[in-house]
Amino acid sequence: MSLAVPRACSQLIPLSTIPRRKSHCPVASATFLCRGRNWTTRFPRATIRKTMKTTNFEPYGPFKLPRSNGDFDRTPEKKRAFWKKVETQAPSLPDAVGCYIFALKAGRGIRPWYVGKTEKASFKRQTWHPLIYGEVIRTHNGTPMLFLIAALTPEGRFKKPTTRRSMSISALEEMLIETCLQRNKKLVNKIATRFPKTLHVPGYLNDPPGRQTKNARALARLLKT
Repeated sequence: MSLAVPRACSQLIPLSTIPRRKSHCPVASATFLCRGRNWTTRFPRATIRKTMKTTNFEPYGPFKLPRSNGDFDRTPEKKRAFWKKVETQAPSLPDAVGCYIFALKAGRGIRPWYVGKTEKASFKRQTWHPLIYGEVIRTHNGTPMLFLIAALTPEGRFKKPTTRRSMSISALEEMLIETCLQRNKKLVNKIATRFPKTLHVPGYLNDPPGRQTKNARALARLLKT
C-alpha cells in the first residue's frame, strides 16, 4: 500500500484515503518528510515489482591500474592493455555494469579512495577516471587498484548497459560509500558522504579521539566496526 506523510506531522496515512482524480497511469507514489521538506518519489509499478526481486552481484579484482612517474598512466595503450588483462581473467567483464572501487595498496594494507557505479555504460567506458585517480596517486603512496562488482542476470550472466536506472546498483553504491567512508575518512566521493561525515556514534561511526567507553566497545563488537 502506498503511504503519504503530511508536512506537519509524521503520521502515515494511506494515499487511498486522500481524494484525488482517477488515473490510468500505472505509477505508485511514495511521499516522505525530510528535514522539513516534502519529497515525492514516483516509480512505475513494474519497476517496483522488478526491484523487489533478489539481485546478485559478483566481485572481481583487485586489478592493478597503470602508473607512471608518480601519476596515473592515462595513455590509450595502457588502457587497452588493462582491459585486455581484465577480459582474460573474466571474459565479458569489461562490458558489464555494476559498482567499482578505486583503492591504493601499500604494504600489507589496502585503502578505498573512490566508489562509483555504472548503469548506462560499461565498466570499460565508465570506470576510467584519470583526474580522480591521478590526484590520489600523486599525493599518496601505494599501488592503484580497481575492484569491479558486477551485477548479474537471474541466469547468472553479466548485466549489460541499459537506459533504465537500476535501483539495486544505486543502493549498493550508497552502501559501499558508507562502508568505505569508515575505512577512509578522506574518501574523495562528494555525493552521499556529506551527511555520514556529520554523524558521530562512538563504537560505530566517526569515533571521537581517546579511549572508547565500555558501551561503545560493546556496540563495536556487535557491529564489528
